[in-house]
Amino acid sequence: MPEQYAHYPQYVPIVKWQEWEQRALKMTEMAIAPRVLPCIEVRDPKQHKVALKRYEGTWGSAALVDYANPEGKLSKDRTKELAQFLKQVAYTDPTGMFSFRQALGFAIAVVGTILAPQGGGTWAKLGYAIAIGFASGYVATGTFRGGVIGAFTAAVAFGVAGLDLTGRVAFQGMAGGIVEGLSGGKFGHGFFSAGLTTAVMPQVGHADTRAGRTALGAVLGGTLSVATGGKFANGAVSGAIQGAMARSPEAEGELSLNQDSEFLPATGTMDLAIKAIREADAALRDAGAYRVYSNRAELEETWRDIVEPIALRNRQIEIASWIYKGSGGYVMSGPFSTGDRSIVRGIFDVRHLKGVIPVALIHNHPNSPVFSGINAWYSKEDGFACQGGTNCWGDVTSAYRKNIDVVMVHNGTISRFDQTAFRNAVQAGGYVEFKRYVTP
Repeated sequence: MPEQYAHYPQYVPIVKWQEWEQRALKMTEMAIAPRVLPCIEVRDPKQHKVALKRYEGTWGSAALVDYANPEGKLSKDRTKELAQFLKQVAYTDPTGMFSFRQALGFAIAVVGTILAPQGGGTWAKLGYAIAIGFASGYVATGTFRGGVIGAFTAAVAFGVAGLDLTGRVAFQGMAGGIVEGLSGGKFGHGFFSAGLTTAVMPQVGHADTRAGRTALGAVLGGTLSVATGGKFANGAVSGAIQGAMARSPEAEGELSLNQDSEFLPATGTMDLAIKAIREADAALRDAGAYRVYSNRAELEETWRDIVEPIALRNRQIEIASWIYKGSGGYVMSGPFSTGDRSIVRGIFDVRHLKGVIPVALIHNHPNSPVFSGINAWYSKEDGFACQGGTNCWGDVTSAYRKNIDVVMVHNGTISRFDQTAFRNAVQAGGYVEFKRYVTP
């Protein structure tokens, strides 16, 4: 509804705090809510209790409140109730962006997402997501309906996790539109807000910490929600959850076999990954491989001899480990895998060992003898260039961005990309081919 009288004073309806009046406030269109300043009459202790319970979930903007009794007097008891009400809503953002209740629901959603179990079957993980979504929605709104909406949102987010970016944008947009409609808003606002937020989430993944990604996601989601006509809080919660789980493009597709296409979707399962990780870890421990090596080549050969056969036995998946350098030599991390044949997702998001420096990433290629990204170039003047334009993601390009070497094992052969030598060549000027710094 277009605003025709922006210069007029706000409309001040006198609203008794009763069921149908509460419904009217809750269903006020977001486009005209800023032009409304309701004066809410809370006439008795019963209405006061309901106001404490429902105010934040009913009206998200500024309001006037009248606690005088029917005779127009503010008695001692009424004054005490008013103070209690004001103390509670003091935690409400008067712009309508966030209430204390919404912030608590926001925290439940984000923390629940971060602590989501990685093991277990698909149905167990879906059940966990739905439970966290329901708890977040119920706390944020104080209603069972809000809990159901939260559970629906979480289920959709869980279901689209394995899709490519286009699929995630489409389904998150649909879900956002449905949720906005159920919450009293317009489908289009929710659709565009959720879809745009999902589309730019890979860039949020560049933030160094999960806390940073969560904060960026919240601000981005809330801002896009307001820009598309929705509420800041709705978009912020959705954006924060997506931000908490965001991966940078290289973390999403650093081991893609085909650098000319979009990042390959996941083909493995966490059950397979956990089995392979446990088997590789046990084999490394039994061989005494978790020790200090005087030279890196010996460490790489040990990893190859132990881990590659295990990766091939487990449906030819990829497994990776970090290589660290300390004062006494080199050490390796435990194995990582997501059960895929072409990707080790999230490898750049791990928490590194203390007291040592990550210098390289070693992984196996079950199906390809070459690094992904090897046909790209780089210059300090113009950045990346490859057959697909400038979106040159792969093993060697990710290694350059992260300032580490990368090692690849294929059928017993070890290949290495020396990012230090490559970086020095870049500083000399001109375009430098990645393949020139790969051995053998």
